[in-house]
Amino acid sequence: MSLKFAVMGGSSAETEEEKGAAHLLSVAAFAGTTDKSGLRLMRELEDIGATVSASADREKITLDVTVLASMAELAFERMSEAITSPPTNKVVLTDCFDGAQLAYDALATPQKKLVELLHEAAYGEGSPMGGSQLARDGNLLNLKPEAALAYRAHQFTSNNLVIASSGVRHEMLQKWTQTHLAGMAAGASSPIAATYTGGDAKMKGDFDGKTHMALAFPAPANSKPHNVLRTMIGNKLSKAAQGGEVCAFLAPYASGGLWGFTASADNSAAANKLIEAAIQELKAVGANTVSTAELEAAKTQLTVQKSHELESGNATAVLLQAHLVKAAPRDSASFSKITAADVVAAAKASLAADVTPSWAVLGKTAGAHNFATITKHLK
Repeated sequence: MSLKFAVMGGSSAETEEEKGAAHLLSVAAFAGTTDKSGLRLMRELEDIGATVSASADREKITLDVTVLASMAELAFERMSEAITSPPTNKVVLTDCFDGAQLAYDALATPQKKLVELLHEAAYGEGSPMGGSQLARDGNLLNLKPEAALAYRAHQFTSNNLVIASSGVRHEMLQKWTQTHLAGMAAGASSPIAATYTGGDAKMKGDFDGKTHMALAFPAPANSKPHNVLRTMIGNKLSKAAQGGEVCAFLAPYASGGLWGFTASADNSAAANKLIEAAIQELKAVGANTVSTAELEAAKTQLTVQKSHELESGNATAVLLQAHLVKAAPRDSASFSKITAADVVAAAKASLAADVTPSWAVLGKTAGAHNFATITKHLK
């Protein structure tokens, strides 16, 4: 049995003083409550055989627990404590700074930095979705414990909490929620609108001796045609890539998302060619050149992948994402009804004259295509 508790907001709900709070609070998720030390809380979870974890992203802070069905309500109760009861001693958070700073290393890889840069280009520097997930200058010492607790107070409310479960009946989940989360502050829900603008961003430096590029377009929430499109083109690109690596991606959010391509190569010229190849594939689909075999292969691949996730330990993640985009879980796992016309329309929407692309370049930037050149290639 698994449960996923998602506190909506993530880094996009942070004020400037609170930057880094979502990440810190995910690291400190089981470090202690008002009445219990972290050691006692973890011991109680371990005593019932529970496995727990926590993470944060732009949209939410997520606490996960997996446990035997016989211990499900006890696990729910313990997790509810971790969510509703903040640590009273600021030292608890301060003690988590070192661990949280180490976890920043995972967000400091060239690939992760490129994602940060792309969001800045897509949504605007300093905007909720375009701002960094990290504390100012990537240093958590710039974040005061009081600011992290202030973030916790305005985000950890019942209106911001979403619970997904695998292996628990809905009526039982409702009963546990009424019993163990009854005292949670109501607060006000704070949905974050991902207002896409498009644009470009560049960061010069020697991260791994390579040039990294990303080209992205807006995608509607739960857009199956865009998912099929990126899978279909991504399959072709991965087979034909020369001189570096290129892939297609889809980053979904509750209010929309990004889809597009990333490329990495030893130099800008090679990376430029990889992105140009991706653009040509996109334009070919937009011109109604769709291979039936490639389309069906992409649809089957996605259906199998999503169905497997629903029947595996990732089921709660699928259920949560389906809830956020207001889709039925089983429906979100089926792509059989997506037609070639749907995929062509998705490609045309990305290539439309009124859509400003998002363009990010990281690393060895000399010689990389500028925004004007990319725009010309997309025409």
